[in-house]
Amino acid sequence: MGFTFSGIHKELASERFNRLYEELRIESSLLDSFPSSSSLISFFHDSGNKEYGLKDSILYFLITAYRRGDKYGHLTPFFTALFTNAIASVYRMSKKINNKLDDEEFFQDVCVMLLQIVKASKIIPHKVALQITNQLKNETWSLANEISLNPVSK
Repeated sequence: MGFTFSGIHKELASERFNRLYEELRIESSLLDSFPSSSSLISFFHDSGNKEYGLKDSILYFLITAYRRGDKYGHLTPFFTALFTNAIASVYRMSKKINNKLDDEEFFQDVCVMLLQIVKASKIIPHKVALQITNQLKNETWSLANEISLNPVSK
């Protein structure tokens, strides 16, 4: 991929984001075991970790907070970092559908889709990440097919 997540990780390390994360930790005991957002992301990315119920509860809590808006809208880089594996996966699959996709533009489109799904899609508190990634795959593949069929629209 021709893009990096360095700006996202820089934002996650910022003082502003750390204050927000601390407020979330105060609000929910679910985050007690995770002293930083990076430790929480590592928990989600650890494929050997089978604590699906805890992952669902935490992710559902964070989505609910994000949907309240205001300062919680600053969770955007967290969700982008959390779903990097899904973003990379849909990118690879989309390149198979249409290898002429503009990397930067397509990456931005996928991130916007991800955040719209998190913000507005109906999500139940069971298999939360799977609901999001499945919807992201469907929407991304539709976009890649649309671009491949009508390259002038993008």
